[in-house]
Amino acid sequence: MKFVLAAMILSVAVISCQKDDIGPSAPAGDLKSNITNDPIAQPPVTTLVRYDVTVHWIIAQPLCGKYQVKVVNSAGVPVAPGQDYIPGINSYKFTEFTNQTTGTRKAVLVQVNIDSKGVCQYNLYTEDDTHFIRFKSGLTNYFDLYPSFNPVTPE
Repeated sequence: MKFVLAAMILSVAVISCQKDDIGPSAPAGDLKSNITNDPIAQPPVTTLVRYDVTVHWIIAQPLCGKYQVKVVNSAGVPVAPGQDYIPGINSYKFTEFTNQTTGTRKAVLVQVNIDSKGVCQYNLYTEDDTHFIRFKSGLTNYFDLYPSFNPVTPE
């Protein structure tokens, strides 16, 4: 009886030590790795993308509140820090590092605060300038914004 009990305990111990997946081992030449020479499977290259936003504003009217020029992605998230809009300065330059090869970018002019008096007599309105871009290092992508005191009407 002791012999049968010892044999049962030994067989349970041997079975519990076996691998879950019992099968033939792969030959040494068939071992898989995460390293590949396939150029399609390589991680994307980080590209420096440049943007030049021109604000076409010729009226010498004092502005109510503070505005910023921004470049955003299709979700509205800035791809670079916004820059304060200064009347008389019409060119704003931005850079972005991206792993994308293509994407949508928009140049926008947005009011970031309202005058301390609470109500502005004149607000600037600007239609966004949107482009689908193939990101290429060293190329500058150009945007144009045309602010006015008239609200933008959707098309």
